[in-house]
Amino acid sequence: MNSLTARRAVWYWNKNGKPGRMPFPNPPRAFEHKFVPDFQKLQQNRDAIVRSCQLRGDKQADVNKVMQLHDRWTTLDAEIQKQTTARMKSASVDEAREVKVKINALTAEHKETETELIQEASKIPNEIHPDAPESTPRLVYTSNHPISNDVVDHITLGKELDLFDLQQCASVTGDKFVYLKNEASVLELALIHWSVNFLIERGFTVVSPPDLIRQRVATACGFSPKDSDLCLTGTAEIPLTALYANRIIPDEIMPIKMVGFSHCFRMEPPSNTNKGIYRLHQFSKVEMVMICKPEESERRHQEMLEIQKEMVEQLDIPYQVLDMPVHDLGATACRKYDIEAWMPHRKGYGEITSLSNCLDYQSRRLGIKYRYESKPHEEFYAHTLNGTAVAVPRVLCAILENCQSEGKIHIPKALHPHSMGLKEIVFK
Repeated sequence: MNSLTARRAVWYWNKNGKPGRMPFPNPPRAFEHKFVPDFQKLQQNRDAIVRSCQLRGDKQADVNKVMQLHDRWTTLDAEIQKQTTARMKSASVDEAREVKVKINALTAEHKETETELIQEASKIPNEIHPDAPESTPRLVYTSNHPISNDVVDHITLGKELDLFDLQQCASVTGDKFVYLKNEASVLELALIHWSVNFLIERGFTVVSPPDLIRQRVATACGFSPKDSDLCLTGTAEIPLTALYANRIIPDEIMPIKMVGFSHCFRMEPPSNTNKGIYRLHQFSKVEMVMICKPEESERRHQEMLEIQKEMVEQLDIPYQVLDMPVHDLGATACRKYDIEAWMPHRKGYGEITSLSNCLDYQSRRLGIKYRYESKPHEEFYAHTLNGTAVAVPRVLCAILENCQSEGKIHIPKALHPHSMGLKEIVFK
């Protein structure tokens, strides 16, 4: 490590719980990054990207318009260079003034075209992984845990055991907010501490992100917040990924692996199937984010999926893994896996985690690059991935309903070191 890198080092926790040193990227600048589209890829893969827009049902993106604007922008750029050269060779002052007027007009049009080009290009969604299903989810894996519907649902348990209070919270805050109480509150803390510790042991660095973010940061990550300079974040993915906005990461410290706990805020539509605490406007969640080199992102995606499966296995709940179809990817993801747990109160499976590979969609909008020490003058856009570690209310539903026997709720053994002595909840 050279002296400059050493001065940029920060302390972090390693898997043994001891402080270590890790080189850090260059100091950040204020986030004002202009999206840089990959026009070469857009030109080469035009048909595939048009099909991506069609399969996603995206009616705003217009690939042909973007390429027409890019052609116009390129033509104007070349004409400006030509007129600038002509001005330098002008035979008289009057001729030079005439050329300058042309240059000013061309420059104004060039700037307007560039603004429209970036605006239209930013509407184009990510490309689609060739193995992603087009219409319906593909079942990838089903656990061998036994499934039972002969249980007491979490809504009844919450009322009888005073585990949470939706009614009082509705009068204090509004519908779809909750007070977690007693054993449910203890389990929330246990799930957070267990999951963060689990990921630290696997090389993730723990980060406590803010719950408020600037609108332009959320937009750069592929979200569409309402008009406001500051907005509540719907997931820790946004501030965690933006921690490296406008930064150039030394290749030797990649991949960047982060785990963060935050409160998430969602505008959820009303639904008769989402009763109890399964879907809330505010909830606690632990999130994983990884920033890696492009050639590694598919392998890292599978690595993160195996981590999620291992975590759900330790919670002793039945689950299945789905490869999600194109219309469920949103604009940012190239491919997405969901893990669904068996939810007796829903009489079916319900999503508890998702895991997305966003390729360079976010990094081009946030300005996240990396650089090789051997090539200090070349910079490359990184790939970003994000996935749920624990969405607390949904995992609580799954534990309360799936871990019942003999009138007791048996707390998963993985949580015992973190549950303040709570190992079971008696309800009969």
